[in-house]
Amino acid sequence: METRSPTAPRARGRPRRAAARQEIVHATLELLAERGFQGTTMDAIAARAGVGKNTIYRRWSSKEELVADTCRALTTEPELEGDDLHELLLAHIRDFVRIFSDPVLAGILPGLLGELHRN
Repeated sequence: METRSPTAPRARGRPRRAAARQEIVHATLELLAERGFQGTTMDAIAARAGVGKNTIYRRWSSKEELVADTCRALTTEPELEGDDLHELLLAHIRDFVRIFSDPVLAGILPGLLGELHRN
């Protein structure tokens, strides 16, 4: 008599492609620089990243959430041992300099700051 071992149920759909997240974030940054917040749509992000809108919505529930996560991705989380305030401040200053020295990224921030009042 043959006994079968129980198997885990198969996940539905295709597995997530790890590179898709980075492609979506990159496309979002490009479109924000070109079109601003209002002109950047989920359709345009999906087309630029080469993914379907469902791929985006599985990771982020709205454009605002995607843009916020994209902005968080621009900064690094310093790995500090203890509470070294000096190293923490240096890490933040390095992020600030890197972002504002990049013409694309520096062009995005004023529009996003203006959008904070409306949204």
